[in-house]
Amino acid sequence: MNCLSGRDIKKLATCDERLHVLMNEAIKDCPFAIIITHGHRSIPEQQALFEKGRTAPGDIVTNCDGVNKKSKHNYFPSKAFDFAVRLADGEITWDEHFYLDVGAHIKAVAKKLGIEIIWGGDFEKFKDYPHIELP
Repeated sequence: MNCLSGRDIKKLATCDERLHVLMNEAIKDCPFAIIITHGHRSIPEQQALFEKGRTAPGDIVTNCDGVNKKSKHNYFPSKAFDFAVRLADGEITWDEHFYLDVGAHIKAVAKKLGIEIIWGGDFEKFKDYPHIELP
């Protein structure tokens, strides 16, 4: 059985209560171990992510700069969280197939709980597999 660490709980504490409820249930039989990587993000944190792949090294990871276009992470409490899949050896993977399974699992648990969510893997233009948000 998977469980959320103290670090994960701290990050979820910055999120809407419905996301706490969802993840406390979803983690119980999640197909892979996950960690919560982000809950609430400040405007400077959002802008730093927005710069990746644009004016800073790395791949583009968001289309929201936090000012002209707010992310669901920029609200407090946050209306979104991001997660990562942790493999049995403790390493984090970004391999898409793990996120397809976890995303489907979280969506199924949300439906069972009556919590409406949007999974980033369902985004039309910019797939964001490790992202869950409230509408």
